[in-house]
Amino acid sequence: PSRSTCPFNGQICVKPAGQNGELTNRDVEILKLIAEGFMEKEIAAQLSITQTAIAKHRKSLFNKTGAQSSIALTHWAIAHNIIQPSYAV
Repeated sequence: PSRSTCPFNGQICVKPAGQNGELTNRDVEILKLIAEGFMEKEIAAQLSITQTAIAKHRKSLFNKTGAQSSIALTHWAIAHNIIQPSYAV
């Protein structure tokens, strides 16, 4: 995967590139729910899959993006136009 500087505090982000770094449709679905603040148990119930499966996807997301937290995953998703930032008014 290629590296670039994210617009968030100069952190290094890993862009998905090639077969091993591409996000699956399920990865994107779970990433969006993580970014919305849902916990693994809630995501599992919403998607009708096990909490263990969600944990595996989350770990895979960390590996594919280089993120180390849910906040970093959210920043990565915004920087890569997977989600749009929303601001409370």
